[in-house]
Amino acid sequence: MYKRQASGSFAFIDSDDPGVGTTSDDAVVSPEFDLTGYTDAIVSFLSAYNDIGASDAATVEISTDGGTNWVELASMEEDLAGSPIVVDLSDYAGQSGLTLRWHYVSGWDWWWAIDDIRVEAL
Repeated sequence: MYKRQASGSFAFIDSDDPGVGTTSDDAVVSPEFDLTGYTDAIVSFLSAYNDIGASDAATVEISTDGGTNWVELASMEEDLAGSPIVVDLSDYAGQSGLTLRWHYVSGWDWWWAIDDIRVEAL
């Protein structure tokens, strides 16, 4: 089994901090990784998310071309308090040059925190 785990502190994006009338467009981007030789894969992480409604979007995305294009894999749809999230990457098993992005776009809104990121392949 192949495992890659992020190290260091958690990531926290706070769109409330800049103040009223602002827009946030922030991302946490993984290093490029390789799933060549594997047939199944997942990414898991802990998500603490405060959702105020339609004015924000918190998504997990993947790129196969160095970050030029992104495909949405999952989106946060409700408040989460350190909840474990698991996203299937099996469609990308056998490929190299993969990059993940946790992308948060919001007007003057709330926040999203992620921690304990793990890519696991079989």
